[in-house]
Amino acid sequence: MLHLGHTVIGSDSYIGMGTVVMPGTFLGDYARVGPYSLLNGLKAEEPYQVLLGCPAVSVGSSLRSSGMKRPVWPSLILVGFVAFAAIIEATIAGTGALNTAIKASCGSIASTIILLMLGYIPLGIFSMIVLIVTKWLLLGRLAAGERAVSPWFNFAVWFIDTLYNSTLCMMGQALLDPAISYPWFLRLLGVKIGKRSQLTPGVVRSAGFDLVEIGDNIITGSLLQVDPMAYNGDTATIGRVKIGHRCTFGNTAYLGGDVELADKVTIGTACVISSGTKILEHSTTWTGNPAMNFGLHRDDDELQTDLLQQEAWGDVQADHQKQYFCLGQFLSFMGPGIQSFLFGLMLVMAYFGSHYSLNAYKGGILVSLVIVVANIVLTMLITMAMTAFLKRCIFRKFKGKMALWSLKHISWLIYMNFNTVLSQLVLEYIQGTPVMNSWLRLLGAKIGARVYFDTMPPVETDCLEFGDDVVVLPGIQTLVPHSFDRGQLQFAPLKVGNLGSLGINACMMLSTEVGEATAVGPLSLIGKNERLEAGKYMHGNPLEITAPYLPVDYAVGVMPDSSNPEAFAERRNCIPRRRVDEERAPLVAASSRSSYASATRSFNEASL
Repeated sequence: MLHLGHTVIGSDSYIGMGTVVMPGTFLGDYARVGPYSLLNGLKAEEPYQVLLGCPAVSVGSSLRSSGMKRPVWPSLILVGFVAFAAIIEATIAGTGALNTAIKASCGSIASTIILLMLGYIPLGIFSMIVLIVTKWLLLGRLAAGERAVSPWFNFAVWFIDTLYNSTLCMMGQALLDPAISYPWFLRLLGVKIGKRSQLTPGVVRSAGFDLVEIGDNIITGSLLQVDPMAYNGDTATIGRVKIGHRCTFGNTAYLGGDVELADKVTIGTACVISSGTKILEHSTTWTGNPAMNFGLHRDDDELQTDLLQQEAWGDVQADHQKQYFCLGQFLSFMGPGIQSFLFGLMLVMAYFGSHYSLNAYKGGILVSLVIVVANIVLTMLITMAMTAFLKRCIFRKFKGKMALWSLKHISWLIYMNFNTVLSQLVLEYIQGTPVMNSWLRLLGAKIGARVYFDTMPPVETDCLEFGDDVVVLPGIQTLVPHSFDRGQLQFAPLKVGNLGSLGINACMMLSTEVGEATAVGPLSLIGKNERLEAGKYMHGNPLEITAPYLPVDYAVGVMPDSSNPEAFAERRNCIPRRRVDEERAPLVAASSRSSYASATRSFNEASL
């Protein structure tokens, strides 16, 4: 069922990046919600409340400000739109000039093939150059501290943020490899980066590139998100972000402003480090939202990998694979080239197929439209067939573990590049349709009847085992059957029982299982080897059981008074929620301060 419900957000409220607000949530005026927080039917109607976490809890009251005012003159916005149009026009004109030059020297057909094979490369490179120049012209070098909100400052931040996150610039960043070219792109924007760091393209919000300092030998998962700036009334608080040497980040980790990490710190998947956090301990592991210290790193690396494989498959795969570091680094550097080559090949197939078909079958507009659409669909099917064939040649089944930079790991990198292009250009158009289920079955997944699969499938599709009537909603990294851990790339299955469901931006790590009729809420993280019992509703990071899974009725627009927990729970068809940090509740309550920054800082100090 699709449930719809009433949601109220008070005036002058501030909702942090990545937050999910579910039906039945009521927020009062001047509320401040931290990044990646989950408000799942929360009733917080008192004004000036500060909420953060997954699920969100109140950590005090915010400053009694006049509201979150970010004035931008309409004339400046109009100038920005004209500038965006000029950038696109200049890109198209430059591509046309390049086409003319190639045609003059190589001929018409050769110039068409070359230009199509180049694909988005000229567009992406030009967009990145414009971004670098614009950043230094409009903002220069930002300094940490308090800054008054002005129309020009807000326009500059908005313009650079929009340009950085535009489709054209993201296509350009897709051309960059994580070990060499992408770190240099960030350096040109002002980020201080050490040696031998592997950084996957992420998000630095509020144009605060020169506020970020990254040490040596850093490894990041997909989409590390950094936001050095926070708004409070008519001022902006700008804080530096400093990352020590040899730190590791899981997928979609978040760092706020004024954050400092020591050396050899590990930040888990979907972990949120709130603004003002100072992690001073070396070799610590942090996970959760807000982040919690899970102690020091373990030293028994080989034993841990063997235990995970035993848990997942019932056996241990012997690992004596030779490592080819130089070859792996070279192919990692060439990975974006593989993606752009496949994209260009798809353009060539679609263009010439349509061109020759239109010449062979003369007809009206309707016939021409049918021919073009048929050729595009045929190109997609050929690309899917190529990907499926490559998968069968490289990996009959994703199982066990392999040493990093071994031949199997390098093969996985090559196949991942094909899968990335397929996801961006083909699979996003069949999400949430029965066609996606058929595609997953073709690649070895066990998919039951009437599955609603509305997210991007992982590379290791044959690790998926879904029962009937399963619902999987969109997310940045919903299904992760692999792990880079302890010098190994490991694979393990993901299982969801009949009638199970995963909410928006939920994440399922390797070797996990969701029981029958169990629902996992938004932004929730299912850690390695977790087994969720049947018939429950769970949400949070870390995960917590909130209630037996029963249908929720959102039809009534007004929620009962939160002062009556029994009535509130009855209205939500669930028992009162159990807090993970029940024993720390006095510490959280004591962290109430006059500002959002001090409240979050005290909360993390209590965790530490």
